[in-house]
Amino acid sequence: MLPAYDEHRVQALRQGPLSSDELAVATGAFVSPACFQRMTGRDDVHGCPYSGVNAEKATLEHCAWLCESNNRPSDVHPADNLERRLGWSMPGARPACRIWLAEVRKRTLEASKKH
Repeated sequence: MLPAYDEHRVQALRQGPLSSDELAVATGAFVSPACFQRMTGRDDVHGCPYSGVNAEKATLEHCAWLCESNNRPSDVHPADNLERRLGWSMPGARPACRIWLAEVRKRTLEASKKH
């Protein structure tokens, strides 16, 4: 469950340019392989772009935060669920989670194109 909307965090997002991957993450448009499989009912969806775990188990939580094969930088730790899912960092904080989630999205899209 996400915490309540926070206007200060939205203002922080507006301060700098966002890549297309960062924008997709920040707006909730990044869909994990597990979610995509449930949405489409397809059985040919790729799994985790890092470990190859099947699509059914390749949730955003797995791919971004739990997968031991993703080489997540050791200094990337979300402060709360809003930052964990959408990368909305606290005002003045480094946007490390948003940048990381954008990288995970990029790798996920690349893996889906190869599949």
